[in-house]
Amino acid sequence: MQTRYGIQPGRLVLRRERWTIAGAAREIGVTPAHLKQSLYGVIRPSEQVRRMLPTLLERPIEQLFTPEAIEHPPGEKVAVG
Repeated sequence: MQTRYGIQPGRLVLRRERWTIAGAAREIGVTPAHLKQSLYGVIRPSEQVRRMLPTLLERPIEQLFTPEAIEHPPGEKVAVG
């Protein structure tokens, strides 16, 4: 899997909290593929991931994703998974 933004800090947080990608994806309402690609820095996280993952893990978004992964240039469409 080729990474664009690098493995995101949220991947380690999920592991520490003993969440699987599939389980976390189910809880926040996205596909496991989308969450995995977001956490491995292949794609930017969708608005759903940006809103729900911090709630699930009880951490601010800045502790889960790097600035490059969560900044959305004007006009960029974000995949919803």
